[in-house]
Amino acid sequence: MNLPWRRKQLPTGDALESEAARLGVSLHEIYKGGAQGHTILDEPELQRRVLAAWSEQRSAVLSFVQTVGIIFTLLLTLGLALWIGHRESKRESADLMLRFDELLNSGGSGRVIKALNLNGNLDHVGFGGEALDDAIDDLLSDYELLDAAYRNNLIDKDIAYDAFSYDLERALRDPKVRQYLSDSMGEERDVYSGVLELAGAWKLNYPVILPATHAAPKASVTPTPGAR
Repeated sequence: MNLPWRRKQLPTGDALESEAARLGVSLHEIYKGGAQGHTILDEPELQRRVLAAWSEQRSAVLSFVQTVGIIFTLLLTLGLALWIGHRESKRESADLMLRFDELLNSGGSGRVIKALNLNGNLDHVGFGGEALDDAIDDLLSDYELLDAAYRNNLIDKDIAYDAFSYDLERALRDPKVRQYLSDSMGEERDVYSGVLELAGAWKLNYPVILPATHAAPKASVTPTPGAR
C-alpha cells in the first residue's frame, strides 16, 4: 500500500500541484506576484497544506482501522461469551435431567413407574389405599417440577420429551392415576395443572380427565311434632 506520509521528502513543482489536486487541497491565495507581473507558486505554503492533508488522511485511516479493531474485538468477545454460556447451559441442563431421572425413579414415583412398566397398570401393586395415593402424589408432584423446568427452558426440551414423556403418558392412561387426579381436581381445580400442561405440550394420547363432582350431602329433616 502506497501511503503518502511514508515519503521522505515533500514533492515540489508540478508534482506538488498534482498531489495537492489529488488530495483536494485548497489553492486559495497559493500564488503570489513575481517579477514582470508573473505569478509564482508559493511552494512552502502548498507543501504545508499537503503535509496537513497527509496527516488528516493518516488519522482517518488509523481511526478506521481502530474502529474495525474495536468492532472485531467486541464481536469476538460476544461470540465467546455466547459459546461459553451455551456450553454452561447445556451442562446445567444435563445435570437437571439426571436429577429428574433420579427423582422419578425413586421413592413413591419410582414404585408407580416400576409397576406401570412391569404390569401396564396399578391393579396388582403390592400396596394400596393411602400408600398408593401418596405414591401417585409423589409422581405427579415430580412432573409438576419437571413442567416448571421445561417451561422456563432450564432443560433441553427434546431430550426431556424423549426421557420422560412415555412414563407420563402411561400414568395418565392408568385408571387409578386418573381417578386420583379427578378426585384431586374436584377438590382444587388447578391442582396438578402443570402435569396436564406438560402432557399437552408433549401431545400425549390419553382420555380427558375431568374434575370429580361430589354429591352434596342430603339435608337432615327434623320431624314435625305430631306428624305421622
